[in-house]
Amino acid sequence: MQTYIANHDEYRPYLSTAYAKFISQPSLNLDLLQSLAIAK
Repeated sequence: MQTYIANHDEYRPYLSTAYAKFISQPSLNLDLLQSLAIAK
């Protein structure tokens, strides 16, 4: 299977070294809180 994207300008940002480095960075470990109880 082959994919031809080299001559499509809309894919050019994804073919750069900078983008490859960006997606290779470790992800952030974030936790999302919906509510927080106040301790008494």
